Parts: sequence; structure tokens; C-alpha cells
Amino acid sequence: MEYLSCFFLLFIAASFFKFSNKIYGNYFSPLSIQGFIWFFSLGLYSLKIIDYDNLSIKTWAIIIGSFVCFSIGSLFITIIFKIKNKNFFSKIDEKKLLRVIYFLFFIGLIGFLVNVNDIFRRYGLSGIIESWRYVRGEFGVNFFELPFSMNILNVPLSFLYINLFKKKRIRVFIIMAFSLLVLPLAFQKTNFIKAIVLTFFVYVLIKEKVSTIKPFIITICVCLLFFITYWIFSYQRDPYTYYVQNLGFKIPNKILAYLSQPYTYLSASFPTFQALTEDNAGLEIYRKNYPIGFEVFNPIYYMLSKFDNSITSERFLSEVYYIPIGFNVYTYLGNIYKDFGVIGTLIIPFFIGFVSTLIYLKVVKNGQLAYAFPYSIICWCIFITFFSNHFFYLNNWYFFLILFLIGKYVVRNHKLKNV
Repeated sequence: MEYLSCFFLLFIAASFFKFSNKIYGNYFSPLSIQGFIWFFSLGLYSLKIIDYDNLSIKTWAIIIGSFVCFSIGSLFITIIFKIKNKNFFSKIDEKKLLRVIYFLFFIGLIGFLVNVNDIFRRYGLSGIIESWRYVRGEFGVNFFELPFSMNILNVPLSFLYINLFKKKRIRVFIIMAFSLLVLPLAFQKTNFIKAIVLTFFVYVLIKEKVSTIKPFIITICVCLLFFITYWIFSYQRDPYTYYVQNLGFKIPNKILAYLSQPYTYLSASFPTFQALTEDNAGLEIYRKNYPIGFEVFNPIYYMLSKFDNSITSERFLSEVYYIPIGFNVYTYLGNIYKDFGVIGTLIIPFFIGFVSTLIYLKVVKNGQLAYAFPYSIICWCIFITFFSNHFFYLNNWYFFLILFLIGKYVVRNHKLKNV
């Protein structure tokens, strides 16, 4: 029964790509990304490799209801969207793109060197060697600042340049390799995966007549390989002993045990979300001590706190729930439910589906190539919704603005000549 439900959910997940291609002529619409990743993750959850708590009818209703509202928002704007008569074609300016890559590399390099200098000044080489795990955590705090995070944006832009233009490829490849190598130094391993995912979406939207199957498979494999390697290097544990013998995972052999942590990250958020909705005491404390919409609109509170000291911007620490393993992320619905309850899990997904699809249609229907750059960060936020809510991360707001400006700068629209 577990395998049957898993295959059924995976089949639904894959069908969203076919549906998207039929409606939009492109596989990677907001609806297909959301539908694929959620039903894929729910399919993995249904395998019950971990003895997860069963989802209640209420939890299933919230999950399905939020997805339906996201779909309604997406399809509604698709129906009313007006396709403009294209009297132009878009083209990326090689010189301008190269300037952007150099500029981002310079900013990212400064962020890298400043933070490395700070670490060495505080701990010294011997301290780093002796307590590298603790220092790695310090790297994570410092490296999440905006200058260093420009290395994330430089990966997709460099990869795009290498695939579109022939000049100075080696130089740009070295820049891309540097950005990829320094990203894992940050405690947030999400940075590396984000760079790869952004690269994929920018590439398949801008590169004309490209097959999407091969890049899709490569992207998934690279992310999995990095995730497993990072886990082994960071924790230096035998995953079979840790997950199977200590936690009771139902994994048949030691080779498959290396997929145990990716499985947890992909599937554990759903029972944790249920635990959050059932924690009435914890929700009451949170809603009593924090203003309405504090987590959903945290970037706004953060910016307001710079002008008004009475406004707090300190994020509420996520509660760890045991399902039975300890986990503290609740899908993107967790923040919404904490702030606005069930009604919020219906209204906000509708709004996200509407706005994200509007930007998507500007690219695929009206040919406004400049929007493909900021759309890639929206794709990332939709992709990671099975895990947590990146729509309301301040860094992603910065990324959206920066990518929007980059798109407007590097894309040239040429008028079509009348025949």
C-alpha cells in the first residue's frame, strides 16, 4: 500500500510538467514547479521509511486547500493575461553581461576575504584546525551577509555567459568555479543548492530550443551528490549506523543509507507542520509576544526596526518537534499558519500563485526576457516551499531586486522590421 500511494503521488507530480507544457508551451511554470515538488515530497513521505506520525484530515485539508488556492491564483491570471503583439525581439548584450559578472565577482570576493580575515583574526590557524566544526558555524553567521551572497548570483550568470558566448569563456569559467567552491564554506548548505537551482531556471528560460530533461536530471544529481558529500564531511558518521541502527530507518543496505538525510529533508516537513498546528500552547505564546504577521512580513519589520527602536526584528526561534525524529521546519505554510491561521494558508498561496505566474507570463508569452532573471529567484522560493518559506527572506528580496536590475541592464529589445 505504501509503494502504491508513493507511485500514485509521483505520477501526479510528473504530470504537472506535461500540463504546464500544454498550457504555456514551457515545462517550468510556477504551477508545475509547485505541483511537482509537493506531490514528489508527499510521495516520499508516504513511503514511511521513517515511522512518521500519520497526517490528520485537518493537515491534509490545509495542504490540499493551499495548493488549490495557489493553482486558482496561477490559472486566474493565465486566463485574464493579455498577450501583447510582439514588435521586438530580446537579446542579451555580451559586454554588459560580462561587466555584471566582473562586478559581482569583485563584490563576492570582498565579502569572502573580509569574513575569512575575521575568522582568522578571532581564532587563528590552530584554533580553526582544532575546532573547525564550531568555526564553521561562525562562517555561517558571517557569510550570510549580502556581499558574500553575490557569489550565489554569479553562478547562473557565468554559466549563461559560457553557453551563449565564445569569448573569454575560460576567464568566466574560473569565476564561476570560484563562486561554487566558496559557497559550501558557509554553514548554510542551501547556498550551494540555491546557486545550482537558479542556474537551471535561468538557463532553460533564456537558452532557446534547449532540451530540459538532461539539465533537469543533472541539476538533481548535482544537488544530491553535494548534499551527501557535505553531510559525510561535516558529520563524519556512518549514515547506516546513525539512521538505521540508532533511529530505526527501514533502509535495506548501506549504500542507500547515504540517501537517508536527503529523504528526511524532503519528507519530514509535513508531519512537523502538523505538530505545529497542534501545538496550541506554543502558538498562543507566539501570537501573544509578537505582532501580527511577524514571520511572514519579517523583512518589513526588519527595515522598520532601523528607524524605530520599539519595533523588534528578532526572528522567533523555530520549535523542534519530534515526529519521531527532531525537526524544526514546517514547509512554507508553517510561518503563514503561525501568523494568520488556516485562512492565511488559503489567501497567501493564492497571491503567490497569481504574482509568480504574472511574471512568468511576461517571459514566455510577451517575450520580455529581462524578467527571466528575477523569475529565477521566484522559482527557487517555490521550489523550496516543501521545506520552508523563502518568499519572506530579506536576502531573497534583495536578490529579486538585483536580478531585476541586471535583467533590465543586460537585455536589449530590438524592434522588428515591417515586412
